Amino acid sequence: FEIQEVFKGDPQGFLAHALDSFLHNFPTVMFISLPFLALVLKLLYVRRRKYHYVNHVIFMVHTYIFIYLLLLFSFLAGELGDRTGWSIWAWLVNGLLLWGLAYLYLSMRRFYGQSAGKTLVKLSLFLVLSLFVLTFVFGSYFVYTVLKV
Repeated sequence: FEIQEVFKGDPQGFLAHALDSFLHNFPTVMFISLPFLALVLKLLYVRRRKYHYVNHVIFMVHTYIFIYLLLLFSFLAGELGDRTGWSIWAWLVNGLLLWGLAYLYLSMRRFYGQSAGKTLVKLSLFLVLSLFVLTFVFGSYFVYTVLKV
């Protein structure tokens, strides 16, 4: 009832406000998801006793820093592509995303010290499980954002 009173039947305004609030709090949601993704890594490397949960958290912090920098450059390149109309910027965004996957693979391989095949399998599992975790966390936070309006 409060939502209807504030937006007076304007679904476009409500959706725009909820989406803006959600995007504004994107770093908070990423911070909330960090321990869950570290838990996914802990489960993937459960047989490696020398790695404790804190090691996975530290690895994820470094990965998140890289992801934030990658997103910054991707958004910058996308904005430059929109303003200039040059297609080279779209190629740069795609290259940055591929570089991000390669970086994640290499960082997991170096940090955990496993073979290329095991690392590729665990990276694939990590990405699939991360998709589920991030969908749940982002979905929950979006519902919270909508109800908080």
